[in-house]
Amino acid sequence: MISYQNEKVEKHSSSTNGWIILRNQPFSEIAKDRERSHKVTFNIQNKQIFSSRYTGQFSTEDDIGKILEIIRLTSHFKFEIARDTIIII
Repeated sequence: MISYQNEKVEKHSSSTNGWIILRNQPFSEIAKDRERSHKVTFNIQNKQIFSSRYTGQFSTEDDIGKILEIIRLTSHFKFEIARDTIIII
């Protein structure tokens, strides 16, 4: 489950016991963390997504496409995966 917020409150993310846990985390930080964990690079062309915050959890085994598909359900952005580059449109 993932939820979406567009307001300022405390943020937190962690990765424990095989889970990536997001608590009101901005998309820019999610992207930075996933760049490290999934060895990809984000090219974010949709600047509106920077103000979006998310709460939810994923397995550390989930691939980046699955994670983005779930997040996309609440934000309605588009993305493309080209090898190790994720383009957010």
